[in-house]
Amino acid sequence: MKAGQTLIFPGAASFVVQQSARVTEILVLAGAVRTDAGSQEWTLGTGQWMRTGDGMLPRTGTLSADEMYRRTAWSRDTLELRTETLAEAVAILNLYNHRRIVVHGAALSAQRLVGVFRLSDPSGFVRAVCAILGAEHVESPEKIDIF
Repeated sequence: MKAGQTLIFPGAASFVVQQSARVTEILVLAGAVRTDAGSQEWTLGTGQWMRTGDGMLPRTGTLSADEMYRRTAWSRDTLELRTETLAEAVAILNLYNHRRIVVHGAALSAQRLVGVFRLSDPSGFVRAVCAILGAEHVESPEKIDIF
């Protein structure tokens, strides 16, 4: 399979690929995955990750069991935040929901959050965030705006 410019040869493995316009990240949940990012091949095992993209050298690392549990929280309908910004949290929520959250204002987007939220409940997330940050929100069927 191909993700961005990276070839992935999964073998007998369970893994997650997250891809944005410029970056591809591979996280191996179990087993081993062989990758080819153009200039070099890597073999990633359980708990290992690789990040590559436009103009960046591939980076690899290994997650602790705690971080692996947190990074796979989406599979348990959970969003676990440990000082992520509101913008980062909203980007994750928007991956898994058809109803988009839009944050207005750079200062509000940069606010850091800690907590555990249901990934499938963007309205509940927004209500909690607005109560914590003193922000306002407006909901429509297509999106939720935070001011």
